[in-house]
Amino acid sequence: MRNIALLYKNLHSRFISVPYILATLFLFLTMRKYVSPKDGNLREFQSEKIAVIYSYGENLGNGGIIDESNLSFLIQVGIRGNVPGTRDPNDKVDYIIVANGYKCTPCDNILPKVLSLPELRGKESGWVTVLRRRNLGMDFGGFMYAIQWIQMYRRGKYKYYIFLNSSLRGPFMPKWTPENFHFTDVLIDRMRKNENLKLMGSYISCLPEIEPKPGPVMESLFFALDYLSLAHLVSVGIFDPQKAKRDSILSSEYRLLSEILSRGWSADTLLARYRANIDWTRKVHHSCNDNRHSSRRGALEGDISVNIYEAIFVKITWCVRAKEVAVTSKWLLQLSNDYDGTEGTFDRLGYENGISIGGTSGKNGTLRPDVPQDGCYIGDTSDILFG
Repeated sequence: MRNIALLYKNLHSRFISVPYILATLFLFLTMRKYVSPKDGNLREFQSEKIAVIYSYGENLGNGGIIDESNLSFLIQVGIRGNVPGTRDPNDKVDYIIVANGYKCTPCDNILPKVLSLPELRGKESGWVTVLRRRNLGMDFGGFMYAIQWIQMYRRGKYKYYIFLNSSLRGPFMPKWTPENFHFTDVLIDRMRKNENLKLMGSYISCLPEIEPKPGPVMESLFFALDYLSLAHLVSVGIFDPQKAKRDSILSSEYRLLSEILSRGWSADTLLARYRANIDWTRKVHHSCNDNRHSSRRGALEGDISVNIYEAIFVKITWCVRAKEVAVTSKWLLQLSNDYDGTEGTFDRLGYENGISIGGTSGKNGTLRPDVPQDGCYIGDTSDILFG
């Protein structure tokens, strides 16, 4: 008590009033609710710009060499911006590629060539950035590394953040995509129109009761946050690097959606099976997709796989629609390099099948078996690789 009395006397001698002290203490205590040392300046933004954060690992994890092809595709199609859904005339999108384990062959060999193209030379410096780091904490470790870099060097620049990893192939956007509609708008446009929508992603799946964290989860494959939801998730440790893959899944990926919902915010998915604006807090929705992971091959009703134009990015390291992805990737690469797409040679067998009873739905004929939507037969991934 004597110390408090002395402090009180000392403060008064310096013309600081008790109301001032109380007001300062009130601000300190209440601001702690909204500001965390972890989230730093993420709650600030000066424009509507979007940061695409891409966590890349070369020959790491399940993907192996497929990851290298996936980043090569993103650079040559998504970043080059020469096909529908990739053009960015207003320069609203920046790309931050995090090379976990330092090595990034596409960054060294392909990216410089694309960035030196005449149509891209006039873009703002640093619109594509490569960060290299130790391979620590898997994808969320890479995401957090980029977030901290943004806090240090690009404070307040971005309102929206999109997260991707190199197990995914995309973007796949239809030909009828409006001229100025970027693939990031698939997620962000909904968020612009609904300020309470704080998490958008390709895949929401519902885990059964036998899981440690049952209920709906946002699979961390292609998802978007705004500056407020990112700041909150950073402050509660969602992006903290974990040493073990299981810990990363349970502490990061599986908490994404539940943390958003706990704040009274909403989340949504691109999956066509679910109605828009679902209230995922209601248990009536917690058996969605029969508790199967919607991103896997053959995991939707009828054993079908998600459509590439529905999800925009698909998990090709699991061979989801591998045949379709391989051929469509080839088409988009050719179109990105200014091919017309009409090149071809006479396929007599295919032609004759098309005019025969066996190749049509004639009354007396039967259709040949469909080409499987998924490939990688007995582990053969050669079709989905390219340089």
